[in-house]
Amino acid sequence: MKLKYFSPCHRQIGSFDSSIPDFKRYWEEQLNLDVKRHLCAGYVLLTDSEDDVIGYFTLSQNSVERDRDDNEKGTYVRTPATLLGRLAVNKKYEKQGYGKELIKSILNLHLKVSRTIGSAVLILKPLEEARGFYNRLQLFSDYGGYLCIKTKKIKRFIEELEKSRLTIIDVS
Repeated sequence: MKLKYFSPCHRQIGSFDSSIPDFKRYWEEQLNLDVKRHLCAGYVLLTDSEDDVIGYFTLSQNSVERDRDDNEKGTYVRTPATLLGRLAVNKKYEKQGYGKELIKSILNLHLKVSRTIGSAVLILKPLEEARGFYNRLQLFSDYGGYLCIKTKKIKRFIEELEKSRLTIIDVS
């Protein structure tokens, strides 16, 4: 598997379909525009031979209202965040662990971003159809109307993955 920055040429590789219609529509109609407008960074997971798209995701910067019970963030009103906008796996690759592989890559990218520009949490607002996937991961908690995982928890999670020698796919 190869994780790459999204390029319009990736839409010509294989065929992307999703059991969630919004994800297919976004792939076909919106992703390229959002990347061109710098509204998000898009990433695609390709097969080793780069002839098919396994899945994709988008990341952008955001902020959320600070959880008043979270004293770690000081007196700031808002908490800097990385927003996971979309995460989709091609229908023919569903239920094969690729969603988890994408999550590991997203967490790794979030850590890199947080070192560069500061981001205390990774947040997402999943579609109702996708919520079960995130709940099964047991990584995310509610935070300011989003599902989130704090950067500190991501660091510990990545360290555990490295100890168990699970592969973290990096962008090439």
